Amino acid sequence: MTHLWPSNPSQWTGIVVFTLAALACAAVRGRAVGRWGVMAGVQAAWVLELFLEGRFALRAAGIALFRAADAYGSRVPWQVGLLVLLCAASGAGLIVLSRQRGTAWRIACLAAGGQAATLLAEAVSLHQLDTWLYRGWAGVAFIAWGWVGLSAVVIVAALAAARAGLSRPGAPGAAPPGRAPAPAPSRR
Repeated sequence: MTHLWPSNPSQWTGIVVFTLAALACAAVRGRAVGRWGVMAGVQAAWVLELFLEGRFALRAAGIALFRAADAYGSRVPWQVGLLVLLCAASGAGLIVLSRQRGTAWRIACLAAGGQAATLLAEAVSLHQLDTWLYRGWAGVAFIAWGWVGLSAVVIVAALAAARAGLSRPGAPGAAPPGRAPAPAPSRR
């Protein structure tokens, strides 16, 4: 852990958007609450990772192994293979999760897979990829802008699932059978 309170704007961007995504997933009610609870946990894990920076500890351990084996100069093929293996394992897990019903859930799983891939790419640290990920716009690295976009997809999917859950008869918070839901309060 490098520091307890992040000072990097890209890191803060990730912390904020992953927290918002976790809250949106936690807000889903009805029959799908269990799987959305899992997604809220995944998003919360990303927040924790951004605070603890375990991916950078993994990177440092990998560098130490390559230097100890006097293979630091030939690490790129190993890094590419490791990145492919980690992304494939992450993708396989998300494919299993996405086999559950619900378009919103499937879309959220794909976005979470993208989030995992960006964090794994940081851990493996391919120089060619890093130069692109850490370039930025408005003081925030491109990797964080990716987190913004992917988290927005998770949030919209969770809100769609929450809305669908409330419109289903018998769902917690839904109107009793035979009765229309109460109209939204007027903003006058």
